[in-house]
Amino acid sequence: LSREVPAARAQAQALQRRLNPTGTEAYFAAQLADDARKLALDAPDLEGLRQPLDYRRLVKTRRVLAAGQRFAAGQLQVRAVVQRVRYVREGASVRARHVIARVRNVGRQPVAYFLRARSTTRGDCPVRGVRRHNAMALRPGESADVVICAGQDPIELLDLRELALTDIGYVYVSRVPPLAVGHELTSVRAHEPGAGLTLCTQVPAEALRADVRAGRAQWQDVVDFYARHNCEREQYVDGYRLATEPLRSLPVRE
Repeated sequence: LSREVPAARAQAQALQRRLNPTGTEAYFAAQLADDARKLALDAPDLEGLRQPLDYRRLVKTRRVLAAGQRFAAGQLQVRAVVQRVRYVREGASVRARHVIARVRNVGRQPVAYFLRARSTTRGDCPVRGVRRHNAMALRPGESADVVICAGQDPIELLDLRELALTDIGYVYVSRVPPLAVGHELTSVRAHEPGAGLTLCTQVPAEALRADVRAGRAQWQDVVDFYARHNCEREQYVDGYRLATEPLRSLPVRE
C-alpha cells in the first residue's frame, strides 16, 4: 500500500499515455511481444487476446466443508484442511491449528480466481495466521492455502469465481494488487505474485476496491481488463465490463 500511486495521479498518468501517439495497437503489440520475451513465453497472438475469456461463478449459495471435505467445480477444487500455522498473539509468535481452504487448479489452463470463505462458528476471524500464496491466479496444478481461522471448525464457501487466462494473462493478473479486486485483507497480506514478479505500483487499488464494494464494477470486470493489459502501463477504464464478444482493439481506451 505504501507504494501505491494515488488514484488522481494514476488517472493523470493514464491520460498522458492516451495522448501519446505511441498508444496505438501496433505499439501495444510490440510491447506485448517484449513482455513475452522477458517472461520466456511464446509471443501472444493479438487477435487471440481480443477474444472473450471463459468466466464462471462456481459458488452462488453457501456450501459448508468440514475438515477433509472438498468441493470441485469448473477448473477449481477447494478442500478444507487443518494444519498448524504460525501467527502473532499478544506479541508472541505462536503455532496453532488453523482450518485452511486449499484451492487447487485441477484444469488445463491458468485461471484467475476469487474465494470468499469464513468459519461457520467464528465468522471472518480477524486474528489468524497467514500463508503466502498467489491470491489472484493459479497455473494448472498450482494450489493456494487460504487460512480461514484458528481451530478446526467447518468453513463455509460464500463465493467462488474463475476466469480462464492466457499464459501472459496469468502473469499480468498476478501482478495486480488483490485489494483492487475486493479481496479481504488477509489475502492482500498473503499475496505472492510469483518468482521474479513484483506487484504493479500504478494501480489505483483503493479506488477500484471502492468501486467493486459499491457494485460499480465486478471482480470479473477488473480481472478481465488486466488479463489483457500490463498494469504498469495501462489502467482500468471506468465502465469496462467483462468481454462477451471480441474486443474491437487493444489497448482498451473507453
